[in-house]
Amino acid sequence: MNDDIRSAFTALAANRMRSILTVLGIVIGISTMTAVTSVLQGFTGEVNSTFEEIGTTTVYIARTAGPRRHGGEAREENTRPELQLEYADHLQELDEVSAAVPVASTMVGVKTADGIEMNTEVTGTGYLWPDVAGRTVTEGRFFSGSEVSGSSAVCLLGTTASERLFDQGSPLGERIIIEGSPVTVIGLLEEKGETMGRDQDNVIVVPYTLFGRWAPLGENLVMMVLVESPEVMDKALENIETAMRSLRGLTIYQDNDFEIMSTEELQEGFSEVSAWLFAALLGLSGISLFVGSVGIANIMLVSVNQRTAEIGLRKALGATSSAVLRQFVTESVLLAIAGGILGIAAGAFLARMLSAFTEMSAGLSFWGVASGVAASSISGVLAGLYPASRAARMQPAAALGSS
Repeated sequence: MNDDIRSAFTALAANRMRSILTVLGIVIGISTMTAVTSVLQGFTGEVNSTFEEIGTTTVYIARTAGPRRHGGEAREENTRPELQLEYADHLQELDEVSAAVPVASTMVGVKTADGIEMNTEVTGTGYLWPDVAGRTVTEGRFFSGSEVSGSSAVCLLGTTASERLFDQGSPLGERIIIEGSPVTVIGLLEEKGETMGRDQDNVIVVPYTLFGRWAPLGENLVMMVLVESPEVMDKALENIETAMRSLRGLTIYQDNDFEIMSTEELQEGFSEVSAWLFAALLGLSGISLFVGSVGIANIMLVSVNQRTAEIGLRKALGATSSAVLRQFVTESVLLAIAGGILGIAAGAFLARMLSAFTEMSAGLSFWGVASGVAASSISGVLAGLYPASRAARMQPAAALGSS
C-alpha cells in the first residue's frame, strides 16, 4: 500500500495542473457541505441555548401562529379578535400557573438629551415580566404594579441600548425621548447576547400601559405564562386552553381562535425545520460533490488513456491487475481527499466570514470534519473504480502496441 501511495503521489505530481483542476469540483462540494454544517450547527446550538435560558415552563399565547401558516389558514387567523389585557389576570389564577403577563413589542426611534439617536425595540409588559421572561435587573429596579396602572413614563434599558445612548456613566435617572415622548430610565437589564441574529440587549422595557403611545397594543399583544414546574405542564396546558376558550366565548363546536405554544413545542418545531433545511442544503451540496466526482472520473479516464504505455510496461514486468487497479483508485482517492481537506478549510472560512458579517454563530465539529473527509474519500473511490478497472483489464501487448 505504501508503494501504491508513493506511485500515486509521483503520478499526480507529474501532472500538477490537471490534478489541481480535478480537485476543484470536490473542493466546491465539500466547502459547501462544511459551511452549511458549521452555520446550522452554530445556529442550532445558539437557539437551544436560548430555549434553555427561557426554561421549559414558559407558555406563549398569541392570536396567530405567525409565519407557520399560509394561504387560507393565514387569512382566517388575521380575522381573529385581538387578545385582551385582562386575560393575564385570569390565567394567573390557575393552580398550575406562577405568573402571567401581557407582552407587546415594536421598533421605535429613540434619542437622548445630548442628541444621540438610534432605533431599538420597545417592549411593553407588566411588573412580573422579569420572573416570566427570566431576565434580571443589574442596576436600579423594575417598575411596580402601581407604575403600570398609573402609566408611569419609566423604562429599563438593555446593555446595547444603554451603551449606545449613554456611552459613559450610568443612565439611571436620565431621560430618553421615545418617538417624542420623554421617559425616565429606572433600571438596567442583564446582558443576554444575540439569538438568531437578534440582539436581545437592544431593547427598552416599559409598562404596557405606556406602549400604546407608539403602537397599537392589541395588534402586538401576546401572553407569557410561567408554569410552576415541568411536571404539571400537560395539566397546565389543558387548563390554559380551557380558560382561554372561556375568555374568548367559544362554544364546543368552535375551533380555537388563538395559539398556545410551549417552549418545548417551539424547540421541537425549530428542530424539525432545521432538520429539513439541513437535508435540503446537504442535498444541494451532494449535487456539487457528484459533479466533482464526475470530474475526477473523466480526468482519470484521460489519465488512463494517456498512460497506456506505462500500464503495459508495468504488466509486462509482472504487475498484477489488482496492483494496477489499486494504483489508479489510490490516485483518485488522494485527489478526492486533497479536495476534501481544502474544501473543509474553505467551508470553515466561509462559515466564519458569514458569522462575522451577519452575526450568526458558526461551529465546526469533529463530526463535520470527519463527514467531509469521509464523503470525499467515498467520492474518490466511486469516481476511480471505472477508470481503474479499465486500466486493470488492459493486456500488456495491446497497451504497448497502442502507445
